[in-house]
Amino acid sequence: MDLSSSYEDTKDKSYLPLANDVNLEAIASVTEGFSGADLQALLSDAQLASVHELLENEEGYKPGEMPIISNKLLRSVALRTRPSVSESEKHRLYGIYNQFLDAKKSVSAQGVYRKKMKTKENIKGGEDDHHRHPKEETSVELGR
Repeated sequence: MDLSSSYEDTKDKSYLPLANDVNLEAIASVTEGFSGADLQALLSDAQLASVHELLENEEGYKPGEMPIISNKLLRSVALRTRPSVSESEKHRLYGIYNQFLDAKKSVSAQGVYRKKMKTKENIKGGEDDHHRHPKEETSVELGR
């Protein structure tokens, strides 16, 4: 998920508006590897920082004045924020996922091999699959 689509997703969730100077492409370049949740948290943090910035303004808060998330503020928050999942954890999770895919391929290949062997047995023995009871067929395929 990229920052601009994350921002678009959050517009309806009462986030503060972004100033016209906000460059989402530049912000996206410093948020490489962030998840959608990380980007939403970044926008929430920027929103809070914007409110604090307005309240701590030396000129004082003027009633009715709305905080706006500026590029400078958003960039500052983005540079302080880290992705919730580290690179090493991502590699570990991808490793687990790849093991799962390999196991799935192996099980699938075994099923294809069993079907081929079953077909060869049927041709040699003259047995017709249509006369076999469904439970027998299931137990044979599952290796019972």
